[in-house]
Amino acid sequence: MNMNIRKSNFIIHSLLLGLLVLFFMLSGSLLSAADDTYPIKVEIIEKSQATYDTPENTLAAAYSASVKGDMEWFYECLTPESVEQFKLFFKEAEKDPRDLFKPVDVSQKEFYIVKKDNYKGTVLLI
Repeated sequence: MNMNIRKSNFIIHSLLLGLLVLFFMLSGSLLSAADDTYPIKVEIIEKSQATYDTPENTLAAAYSASVKGDMEWFYECLTPESVEQFKLFFKEAEKDPRDLFKPVDVSQKEFYIVKKDNYKGTVLLI
């Protein structure tokens, strides 16, 4: 893999993570979760298993949607305002939003949330 492709993949992964963090920060007042013990393993789930009752469950759904390349499901994990910002960002960049999911490593079956913080009235998952 050449250096430009690696750099592009890194930028796209960083953008996805940034968008998810932005989503949780913007919608944190709408979300609540029990004070669970961390770390929490986040596994890839099926859409039929998705729940959006906690930031952790919403993150699992958004990550699963990205791994599966399901743009509509991914949008369901965001607030309507975040979806509009997401679409506008890609329109202005003249890119297809589905390109964001191309570099997702499908062999990565799980990852961990190691901490949850409250930040200015929002929930931040690390």
